[in-house]
Amino acid sequence: MIYKLFGSLCNRLVRRNLFDKYGVVFPGRMQYLEDKLIMIRLLARSFNAGDVLRISHAPKAFLFYDTTANDSSLTKVSSKNKFQYRMNYWKQVGEEIDTHIFGKTYYSLFLEYAFNVIWNLTLSEEEYKDLFAPYIEQIDSYTPVSARKFLVKTAVLEDRRAFEKKKWMAYPLLINEKIRISLSQFRGKRLFDKLQDGER
Repeated sequence: MIYKLFGSLCNRLVRRNLFDKYGVVFPGRMQYLEDKLIMIRLLARSFNAGDVLRISHAPKAFLFYDTTANDSSLTKVSSKNKFQYRMNYWKQVGEEIDTHIFGKTYYSLFLEYAFNVIWNLTLSEEEYKDLFAPYIEQIDSYTPVSARKFLVKTAVLEDRRAFEKKKWMAYPLLINEKIRISLSQFRGKRLFDKLQDGER
């Protein structure tokens, strides 16, 4: 669910009785990432109940999801609005899972998100502090020491000038992220080409 499986429900079939059994319903007011939250709720609640869900997969792609077709899609909303939706998602995931078991994974991902927000969004210093300060203690206790953590803590606990002096530390991380994304897109294109050749 974290890196290997696409979170959307558009490529899944889920038995209806599981929604009833675990009391999972679509959040009416949530406009973004609601399908990924649904999957996490199903998996977390079944885990908490001591159940083991059987998950199967089809080794062949029967459809392709065109992410460029719908200009009104919420995946294309402004960065500021998308940030608010995504923050709401993270809060709800944190309420759903048992952090005693999954805290390291959850807060490591949350830390990664907080780091990306520094670079990808136009938030004021006050906005950033207000949003991430309540989570700094948990991030500090659950995640290992890293440049990401150091920079996020600096941005929350110190002023902008102190952060700017240490900002250079993030450039290797950003370059590494761009390389990883490029490799992922390259592998995806090769897989797509293979599938097309197979159909011919």
